[in-house]
Amino acid sequence: MGVGFEWLKDGNAWVLKEAGISFRVKKGDKKYTPWRARWYENSVPKTLFAPTLPDVKAKVEKRVESIRQAGRSAIILDEAKLRDALLCYDLLKQFRGTLPSTCVRDWIDRRGAQVGSKLVPDAVADFLAACPSSSIDTTRDRSSRLNRFAKDHADLFVSDVTADVVQTWLDTLRDLLGLQTQTRENYRRALSPFFQFCRRKKWRSDNPMVDIERIKSPKKEPVYFSVEEIRKILATAVAHPELDLLGYFAFALFAGIRPDELGREEKSNPPQSEKSNGSPKPEDARRRLDWNDIDFQDLLITVSAETSKIRERRLIEGRSGSESEGREFTEPLPTTIWPWLEIARRRPFGQFTQRSDRPDAWRSLGGGGNGKKATSFLPRQGRTFTDDGVQEGRVAPDGLERRLRHFKSLLGFRWKPDGLRHSFATYHYARHRNAALTAHFLGHHDVGLVYTTYRGIVREADGTKFWSLKPEQFKGTDQRPSRRSGTA
Repeated sequence: MGVGFEWLKDGNAWVLKEAGISFRVKKGDKKYTPWRARWYENSVPKTLFAPTLPDVKAKVEKRVESIRQAGRSAIILDEAKLRDALLCYDLLKQFRGTLPSTCVRDWIDRRGAQVGSKLVPDAVADFLAACPSSSIDTTRDRSSRLNRFAKDHADLFVSDVTADVVQTWLDTLRDLLGLQTQTRENYRRALSPFFQFCRRKKWRSDNPMVDIERIKSPKKEPVYFSVEEIRKILATAVAHPELDLLGYFAFALFAGIRPDELGREEKSNPPQSEKSNGSPKPEDARRRLDWNDIDFQDLLITVSAETSKIRERRLIEGRSGSESEGREFTEPLPTTIWPWLEIARRRPFGQFTQRSDRPDAWRSLGGGGNGKKATSFLPRQGRTFTDDGVQEGRVAPDGLERRLRHFKSLLGFRWKPDGLRHSFATYHYARHRNAALTAHFLGHHDVGLVYTTYRGIVREADGTKFWSLKPEQFKGTDQRPSRRSGTA
């Protein structure tokens, strides 16, 4: 009798019980192998024979030992399940050392995560609703990119998206759609906060973007306007007061105010994903720069946290620290901007209060003349003026997109995106050669970025020309409106 096996006498039979299976040994009537053992595996009867009692017990104990090693589940598998198990082993040969049990446990973990997870399109919709950006343009861009990802992975749970899945998708954007490096990097940046949101919601246990390397592209020179182009921009703004854009350009060129902090230039053609998903357009509730934010007596521009793109209040000083208490920098903003603002905040000269079908009237409103009707630009509803004819309210006029589009058509050269703010930074550094000072006026925390981006782009002489652009150099800036008060 083997070690660890307890045989019990039951009448004229011997019984061994193991793993819920009863092995029964009894002498039969066969001449040469009279001893017989019988038991059931998976409801199937099993029998073996031996010439002597010790022989039959040894065979039974050998079978019991194999059951102990393999587990009871090994003997209750039918042939189909056994073939499937062998197939799993065969499929896993290419992954050295990987066992089916490992794969099953991984599947169970992911399946468990799916129970509390969401499909990618649903998760994207929740993220866009819960985490709106302060900028409507940023919201639209993020929505476009994430909805594209959701469309391409509509059948996946968030918990099933791995770093390999994301990397393959980014490679597809390059190989099949031909998207450039920076565009793919923008997609990568949009996905990272989305998966971080999913992790906080416990829809997945990690952020797969941690394993996705940044898609680096060659650094490009900042796009800026030449001094002659800026001269043309200012001259055109002065020549077309009906567009009411002189203040917009003065703040952007001579104070480095972000165009989005002045007024939103709406998109004529929103991303395709916004058209197709039927979601409402995001509302931009950010406060824009107001004429009341400018202190002309103390020469101070205040960009409030509600106005700032990065939601941090910043001051743009026109006087040095010795002249104004509490100022951070002793070197103030060049005085170029203040005469321009004095002109811009006055009521646009000429009367543009009603539409007219007369050709000369349309021409004065920025039309094409020769009897052709053109877009008219009327004073903003609700704009108010002081008794001295000084504007109050937002700096940027209503219908900014329409006005800028018409303005650009008058210039005669190609418009440069972000060129206004880049021009301020470029010429300010060329004049002062102080990256910390330039970064302060831009509202940047990374002084090194300002230094590496704008250093040496233009000569100091060009900076001197830029900051010497005075209103008196332009025809028409000496005109003043008649003094009126009230609401236009």
